[in-house]
Amino acid sequence: MARGKKTDNETLYKVMASYFITNNFSETARRLNMPVETVEDLVKRHIEDEEFTKLHQLTKEEFISKANRIIDKAMNRIEKELDHTDKIPLNQLATTLGILTDKKNIAEATGQATETPNVQINIIDNSNLEKTLYEEE
Repeated sequence: MARGKKTDNETLYKVMASYFITNNFSETARRLNMPVETVEDLVKRHIEDEEFTKLHQLTKEEFISKANRIIDKAMNRIEKELDHTDKIPLNQLATTLGILTDKKNIAEATGQATETPNVQINIIDNSNLEKTLYEEE
């Protein structure tokens, strides 16, 4: 997009809809063949607009609905696979089901269909712990 060029409503809607699906500026820019900076600027300026708040909610609900349908199908397939182990390996099916279930639960809890949880790991140096515990005084 040319610098300073006004974005039409159709393009803005496409940017916002894609961002709500991807939750990623770079991926949205790639999908729409736009500069990342433009996508980021548009999203940040319009994320709180009422129409896009509604679109975000709708996108989340559609994802949850689709995830529920797929989970139901996968659960039925897992039950069948338990009787017929010569098809798709059960561990692969179960892994897929677990990932989808986790994503669905995150979407229901946080409102982000593709958000991944943040995990903080604290590493503590206990190299002298044993020496300290058993040191004779």
